[in-house]
Amino acid sequence: MKQGAAAFAAGCFQVVLVALFSLLPGELALRIYHHYEPQYIFVDDSYNRFRGKPFADDWNFRLNSFGFKDVEFSRSSDRHYRILGIGDSFAFGVVPYEINYLTLLEGRLQRESGQVEVLNMGIPATGPDDYHSLLLRERNLYRPRDSHWNIAGNRLAADIIGDHISHYLGSL
Repeated sequence: MKQGAAAFAAGCFQVVLVALFSLLPGELALRIYHHYEPQYIFVDDSYNRFRGKPFADDWNFRLNSFGFKDVEFSRSSDRHYRILGIGDSFAFGVVPYEINYLTLLEGRLQRESGQVEVLNMGIPATGPDDYHSLLLRERNLYRPRDSHWNIAGNRLAADIIGDHISHYLGSL
């Protein structure tokens, strides 16, 4: 009986060792790779999770150096009236840059008022809390005089339903 228990314990120890020496390096390799090329398999509550990669191609347009779907904009401008366009995929634009509503708005305001810039700071899969964080953290870099938040109905519904579900699950 003792030999059977010892053999079982040795087998379990071998399984643990094999799992440890195969899974640990795999996890470590994935985390190192994620550091340089972010992947969506790791949990991240930051609004930057789905932010575009700087200079990535999107339709027939290249994202700017900040990862936003807009032409390159300077950090500050005293010559222009600046408006920040903050939102989710509606603001980012799943359409070509030329027909994005923020690009069209900027063109119209420039025709009517002259020196106006609308900075598209849309990031897909974000919500009102993320908009607020983005505004607080990055607003002073661009010194806008106004900000426009695009809060789509689906984001509000997701946030409200998500809150109810989390409160429900928390009460279980």
